[in-house]
Formats: sequence, structure tokens, C-alpha cells
Amino acid sequence: TEDVLTVDSIETLITENQITDEEIEQKKQLILSKLKEEEFILYLKAVNEHKSYKQIAEEMSISYDAAKSRITRLRKRLKLAAKLATTPVGLLILKLFF
Repeated sequence: TEDVLTVDSIETLITENQITDEEIEQKKQLILSKLKEEEFILYLKAVNEHKSYKQIAEEMSISYDAAKSRITRLRKRLKLAAKLATTPVGLLILKLFF
């Protein structure tokens, strides 16, 4: 099965490192602020609005395959960012290069 990034998985990664709710929200906002406009729109549609690949493809005037591949890449990028956000060095890398 595909690794799916959820709010719960981000929070689990962060809480395992004993980070407060406020720090979780700050790190989440940092990660989201690093997304390109199209990535952020994809995030909102896929994660917040729970839309299907088909719905997203239609709304964004892209093919189903393009929607699926972009969301898959976005999930991988977000998962990496969430892991980076759990350590001081990773957070620095995230801020500088993500």
C-alpha cells in the first residue's frame, strides 16, 4: 500500500519527539508555507476537502494520471518535510532548502 500522509501521521512523528501542540502547528504552517501555489491547492483539495483524483483532475483541468502523480509526489514531499521538522538539523534544512 501507498504511504499516505495524514495529519495524524505528522502529529505522531512530531509527538514522538515530545513537541507541544503549539510547536506542531508552527511546524505544520512552516511546511505548508514552503509549498508552491499549485501544490497548496492540491493539498487543500486532497487532504482538507477529501476529493478524489477524478474530481481534482476535472477541477484543475488536468488528466486523472497527472492528478494522481502530482498528489503522490506531494505526499512524499510532505512526509519528508514532516520527518525533517522533528529535529533541529532537519528543521534548519527544511527552512533553507525545502
